[in-house]
Amino acid sequence: MFKPINSQQFTPVGQKIDLNAKTTKAFGKPEGKKNVSAGSASAGPVRVTSVNYLVKPRPVMPRVSMMRNEKGLVVVRVIIDTNGAVKNASLQRSSSFAALDKEALRAVKQARFRPYAENGVPRESMADIPIEFK
Repeated sequence: MFKPINSQQFTPVGQKIDLNAKTTKAFGKPEGKKNVSAGSASAGPVRVTSVNYLVKPRPVMPRVSMMRNEKGLVVVRVIIDTNGAVKNASLQRSSSFAALDKEALRAVKQARFRPYAENGVPRESMADIPIEFK
């Protein structure tokens, strides 16, 4: 049997429906970015597979990790700004040891890079930096 649906069921919380409206806008639909070309600087960081260092990261084995014989590989994801400085660094892959992870992040944040450039114009870039503790 057909049962009428109450339109109030599908209204987002705190929003009222205007049944006389001429146009409607779907909620939850992404707006997207407007007028951004693929090569523009505002398109976000470019993913790069290799980087050129001006100052290499110099991780130091934490004393507590040395005493516990902790070893492992940490992968740090960095966003490099147009000046070659680290804009953001985050843990991409953990070594499973907090002290090693913390030291890898500290070391990579101190590094300086040659900025990635397209047609001579520096761009933000993103890269994964492996730091191995032996």
